Amino acid sequence: ALTEWFKIPDCTLTSGAGDIGTVRSLLGGQVTEVMITKGQYSYGYAFPNPNPTYYHGNLSVVPQGVNKSKIVYTLLYDQESLGTPEAKAKNRESRVKRFTEAVENMKAMSEAK
Repeated sequence: ALTEWFKIPDCTLTSGAGDIGTVRSLLGGQVTEVMITKGQYSYGYAFPNPNPTYYHGNLSVVPQGVNKSKIVYTLLYDQESLGTPEAKAKNRESRVKRFTEAVENMKAMSEAK
């Protein structure tokens, strides 16, 4: 459902079957990610090197009682290559907006079921 969460046109597994080490391609090959963690209700992907803003993101669904869960998306990335404090702030603002929208889409999809 990644394409629905992030409103992107494609997500293709280029190797693997959804386990650690699986590689996926997004945006027509513009983005390649490798699955680095997987739990019962979580998984994480990272950009392989080299990448100007190396990152890894982890999505978790944490049970909060009967019929209630919390979606947690943690993104860790290196802004050093972005240079100026202004460029770093602009990049962070863009990521916060994009990932907040994705989590809100996940929430809406889960509540619609």
